[in-house]
Amino acid sequence: MSTFYNEVAARFQDYLRDEVIDAVEAACITQQEWHDDQLGCIQRIYGALEELFSEDDGQPTEHDEWMDFDPDC
Repeated sequence: MSTFYNEVAARFQDYLRDEVIDAVEAACITQQEWHDDQLGCIQRIYGALEELFSEDDGQPTEHDEWMDFDPDC
């Protein structure tokens, strides 16, 4: 699994590795998804980074709603 995270983190050189790992987990990206559609996964990771590290105004975020919707996540 660490090889997977290292591969993903290498694509996100601007971000700290911990932030990228948190975003990958928040976006529920699997190794197979990464290998099948890296561009789609990158978009999901950027979205997760935005959700995870944006200012919290107390309103439910799209990430919160997705976590409520997807029981596998």
